[in-house]
Amino acid sequence: MSKILIVEDDDVTAKLLNSVLSGKGYQVKTLNGGKELANVVSKFKPDLILMDLLLPDIDGAEAVKALKEEGLLGDIAVIFLSGIIEQDNDKTNTISVDDKDYPALSKSTTTNELIKAIQAALRK
Repeated sequence: MSKILIVEDDDVTAKLLNSVLSGKGYQVKTLNGGKELANVVSKFKPDLILMDLLLPDIDGAEAVKALKEEGLLGDIAVIFLSGIIEQDNDKTNTISVDDKDYPALSKSTTTNELIKAIQAALRK
């Protein structure tokens, strides 16, 4: 069973994502900001981080960069999920952090599209 860490400051969105992903058989943990991210990553050891871009205490891309610099990111897959990303069905959105591109999805993405993106990221 894959472990997914959801970093999302909106409680409703976090609960919805947790419910959907738990229902699909993933082990899920949620964080509402980046303050405890390094600690949680080192203890929970997620296979994938579903990262909001706009958090109250840190930018999601900066949080991923910090994990990378601390040597905690390793092989953990990352998907950015944000309301400021416009979904374009003709191309795949990405966010670049330290010259590495990570998939980026709009919060308006359907559940099926999200699950497909998670499955694809976990296969890599």
